[in-house]
Amino acid sequence: MSCALQWKLQRLDGAKRSHRSPSLILGRSYHEAVANALIALRQGKVVETDELAEWFEAAWAREIKNDGPPIRWTAKATAENQHELGLRMVDAWSDQGLPLFADAEIVAVELPFTVPLMNSHGEVLEHPLTGYVDAVIRRGGKTIVLDHKTASQSYSETEIELNLQAAAYAYAARYLGYGEPGFEFHVMSKAKKPKLTVVPAPRTDDDFDRLFMIARDAERLIEAGIFLPKPPDWMCAGCAYGRACRKAYAGKAA
Repeated sequence: MSCALQWKLQRLDGAKRSHRSPSLILGRSYHEAVANALIALRQGKVVETDELAEWFEAAWAREIKNDGPPIRWTAKATAENQHELGLRMVDAWSDQGLPLFADAEIVAVELPFTVPLMNSHGEVLEHPLTGYVDAVIRRGGKTIVLDHKTASQSYSETEIELNLQAAAYAYAARYLGYGEPGFEFHVMSKAKKPKLTVVPAPRTDDDFDRLFMIARDAERLIEAGIFLPKPPDWMCAGCAYGRACRKAYAGKAA
């Protein structure tokens, strides 16, 4: 999460979201379909394109019927065109993603972790690092951590180089005993003709130390009660905590 105030509103204040975004619904449904496919492959089963579509449909229906905040559909992102896009995306993953696992051993899928965050000097933070790794595989004698993404545009070199999620997941996998794993983003484009791109993002001790320092500074800010909103950008317009954010800086309770 890139906005400290949003983190506070969600995690500490329990503020309610005003809405859910179409991209969230699409991303979760795609992610569940791919995860189910990897679980099936790990069990030695053959995965068919029709099964991927069925898994997506089931996840999509569950998200739509969710009792949470309303979905904010737009003229460009309607329920119909996002559903159709999702089906094209899982179809593309069947063609482009499945072959990537033909010669790979799937070690883990949706791997939960809670590990101490330590730097190269042996310092340990008070709070552990927690999360879920999408998948861990072995290919060509090397362990690789995978993270599935959906995106409207390609990742820049800077985004790849500085991405903290890659560092966090690779660090967690190493701590859990998976050696010195590589890391890959598997990015499915949200295009008329979706394309899967594999983006390697290897991480080193320097990246883990950077993760540690940022997390340490975040801990200090939390302890000091400092939760600054990020500078306004395109993400603010669709933020589900926008109302609570405005109230927080109007001198009212969030």
